[in-house]
Amino acid sequence: MKPPRSLFSPRNRHRERARCITNTRCFLAENGNIDGTITDFQAALSHSPKHPEAYYHRGHALYVKGNFKGARRHYEEAARLDAKAPVRNSSGVVYMKLRQTSQAIGQFEEEFRLRPDHTEAAENLRYVLARIGRSSSSFPQ
Repeated sequence: MKPPRSLFSPRNRHRERARCITNTRCFLAENGNIDGTITDFQAALSHSPKHPEAYYHRGHALYVKGNFKGARRHYEEAARLDAKAPVRNSSGVVYMKLRQTSQAIGQFEEEFRLRPDHTEAAENLRYVLARIGRSSSSFPQ
């Protein structure tokens, strides 16, 4: 039985290539090859420029390298391409690193609104609120 023709369209080939690079680069990033990860995520984005996961993972690699502004741009693009992408917690952490507290709070609140069971986002929000002296009493424990 032949697979559906649409799987072999140029658009799907580019998307599949981007996914393959993304999965490979996730493995390499976990094993310390951050520079190669950044380069290969850029290659994935050149094949599929509307691939939110590639933006997210390249953003994470840039974060690890200490390029917080670059990480922020990539997280924002991932969120723009997929409004429900789970990037807001990471984006909030980057905003904290950049000392942009109100933006960090907004990102953590949005992540928690989208995913009420996201305990890390909830903990990050509690932490940043405590740092600025705001109560998190209305927040679930």
